[in-house]
Amino acid sequence: MENSRTWAVHRTTDAGEALAAAGRLCALFAELRPEVSLGAELRTVGDVRRMAEVLPEGLYDHLEPRTDPETGEWRCFDADPAATSDEDLAGELPLDVTAEAASGTVETRFVAALGEGQAWIDWQGVWPDPGEREPAGWWSDDGVQVVFHGERAERSAWTARHTVLVHVSTRGDVSRASRLAARLGEALDGAWESRQGERDGGVAFGGAGRPAPGCTA
Repeated sequence: MENSRTWAVHRTTDAGEALAAAGRLCALFAELRPEVSLGAELRTVGDVRRMAEVLPEGLYDHLEPRTDPETGEWRCFDADPAATSDEDLAGELPLDVTAEAASGTVETRFVAALGEGQAWIDWQGVWPDPGEREPAGWWSDDGVQVVFHGERAERSAWTARHTVLVHVSTRGDVSRASRLAARLGEALDGAWESRQGERDGGVAFGGAGRPAPGCTA
């Protein structure tokens, strides 16, 4: 969703409620991409253990790039988190994980495994053409996103609230986003932002230091 405009349509402190609201929006897609993208910051050993059960094939790495203090070379987390001791995991924290999975297969378990770190789920699809002047949507731009413990589509300050956002192709406009919000009984919450954080240089989820230079995915 790199060329989308994004609006927050629902905020709550209940992660399950946020997931349910996103599901209602995904049901409106004319087409839904069969894979969902997920990611989470893992700040405790317990976070890693729970998420390794849900996303055993996920890509795990340090939340921020690290270098060896003696050689200056990039350090990658290339261990199997499920097979790493608690002591060794503690020395590697914080980590993050990104993954793709079949839509509808992991989302509920993913939310149940979350800790206090920020996390996100992205569904891509195509919004239906309402028969008005704006064109139909595009796979790469239309979508639904939940950001857990965040207020924006990009990495931002931690909050207790979880935010549901709709992404609309830049060829669309605010009217489509407003109609989607209305399906949740909500109104648009604030001005739009770009998926790439063009307003104030935000960093997209899943894009911060992963993998670090010299690391292989």
